[in-house]
Amino acid sequence: MTNFNGQIVLDSIINQDYIINNEEAENFDNEMAVTLVENLSLDRINKSSVTINNGVENNRITIALEIAPNVLPLKYVNEYKKLIRPEDEIEPIVLLVYESENISKSHMKMENITSLSNFIDNKSVYLSDLKNRLTELYELDLKLTVENKLNAEHELQNEKDDKEINNDEIKVRKTSGKKAKSQK
Repeated sequence: MTNFNGQIVLDSIINQDYIINNEEAENFDNEMAVTLVENLSLDRINKSSVTINNGVENNRITIALEIAPNVLPLKYVNEYKKLIRPEDEIEPIVLLVYESENISKSHMKMENITSLSNFIDNKSVYLSDLKNRLTELYELDLKLTVENKLNAEHELQNEKDDKEINNDEIKVRKTSGKKAKSQK
C-alpha cells in the first residue's frame, strides 16, 4: 500500500507546486493513454495531461490522469483544504479527468481509475482499460456535440418560425383594422 502524508499532500495542492506534464496534440488518438501513463509520476501528487487542439468540432479537449487524494481534480484547492487533515495518511488514487465543452453540464467527467497501489501492480491492464475508456468518452463527446448542434439548429428554426407567425398575426390585425375602418 502506497500512502502519502496528509501535510505534504495538502502543501503540494495549496501551493500548486505538484508536477504537471502536459502534451499538445492535434487530434484524438486512444494511444494518448500511453503518453498519459508514461508522463505520470507514481510516487507523488501530480498530473499528466494531453490537450487536443482539434477535438470535437474543433473545441479543445483536455484529458488528464492525476495522482490525487480523492475523486476531485487537484485544481480544487478550497475543497481539498476541507477534506485533508495534516495528520492523515492518504491512499492516493489514479483519477481520470476529461474536460470538453459538451461532455457534461460542468464540461468535465471525472473517474476514479483505481488506487495507486493497484495501478502500480497492474499497470498494463489499466492501460488497456484506459485506452478503451478514452475512446468511449471521445465518442460520447462527439455524439453529444452533434446532438447539441442539432438542438441549437432546431431552437433557431423554432424562433424563426415564431417570428414569422407573429409577423403574420400583426399583418392580419392591421388588415382587419383597415377593413373595419372602411366598413364604417
